[in-house]
Amino acid sequence: MLKKTVLMLFLFQNLMYAQDTLVVNIDHDLIPDKVWIAFEDDDGYIYAELSAPNKIFKSKPMGDPSGTVHFTKAKNGFYFKVNFMRGGFGVQFRYNNKTKEIEAIGLSRYEFGNAANDGSGESSINLNTHKYIGNWHYYDLEKEALIKMEPIKRTLNFSTQNLSDFDGAIVGDFMDQCAALYTEEKSKHIKK
Repeated sequence: MLKKTVLMLFLFQNLMYAQDTLVVNIDHDLIPDKVWIAFEDDDGYIYAELSAPNKIFKSKPMGDPSGTVHFTKAKNGFYFKVNFMRGGFGVQFRYNNKTKEIEAIGLSRYEFGNAANDGSGESSINLNTHKYIGNWHYYDLEKEALIKMEPIKRTLNFSTQNLSDFDGAIVGDFMDQCAALYTEEKSKHIKK
């Protein structure tokens, strides 16, 4: 009975992490490819198995994403998404026919803010053009209202990154810069 219970727990744990496998044509050869996340020694890795080069791409260790991980099909490639209780992020990857690599080409994030939705909104960056846009809200205590700020548009210094070099650090850097831009713009709005 104990062996059966241990086996069931082991299978349940693996199913919990391996439940999201995306089957989609990534390398444009009309043959389905697979993308999934696997955990090894408490580190998450993104895997992509392509049919054309008959190769498996693997990210660097990302630690534990600490949220609900899933993949979705993009117009050109796929999204790796992690959702938390009141926020989340996404990374868009696509296959580069010239380099024969899978590249991160875009980052996005969203926040619901606190209970008053202060700090709620979303932002994204195109890693090819370096164009950032953020649509954020803040709660004005004097007006007792949620205020939508003007879109924040900037050029940020982020570059594409191959899946084999991806460890999630670029997401943390992006989130830090988003927070700094939000704080800067919020202080300008409050002074008006």
